[in-house]
Amino acid sequence: MTQNQPPARQTGSFLSSPVGLILQAIMGLGFTAWMAYLVDGGFTRAWTPWAQGAWFVTMLFTLAMGSRAIIALLGGDTRFAWLPFILLSWLLVAAAVGAILQFAFGLPFVSGFLGALAAVEAWWTWRLPWWFWEGWRARRLRAAIGDRATRIVCGLVALVLAIAAVALA
Repeated sequence: MTQNQPPARQTGSFLSSPVGLILQAIMGLGFTAWMAYLVDGGFTRAWTPWAQGAWFVTMLFTLAMGSRAIIALLGGDTRFAWLPFILLSWLLVAAAVGAILQFAFGLPFVSGFLGALAAVEAWWTWRLPWWFWEGWRARRLRAAIGDRATRIVCGLVALVLAIAAVALA
């Protein structure tokens, strides 16, 4: 019979050391500032919308890289550095649903967009993903009124968005 031993204690990589995290923060935030400076100077003005969108997503990535390092230095949950990508993807889904409903059924774009946001809010309330349930605002609300009441409040937000979507249709 073999005896299972835990793996040997590993030392962290340079990128997870305080010096590595400081360098990541400087590089990420520095690249973001440099890219924003170029945008302000008109560098991307003549570009196609797709190229400008790619530049924007790259800026979000460099910002997330620098933010993740700062969050790690402060001892926080580094998953929250990716929150801009998560929110951007949900907004793009809501915009796509709004555009599809406008094209297919002639509904106003705003109505479809709000309806999609209502569905997303309802899904978040039901499934409780970490970016929704573990954020500082959610924790503060949960501490003040409890988990069940927080879910009810989030459900009411979804209901208000759905009512607004129907009212604007």
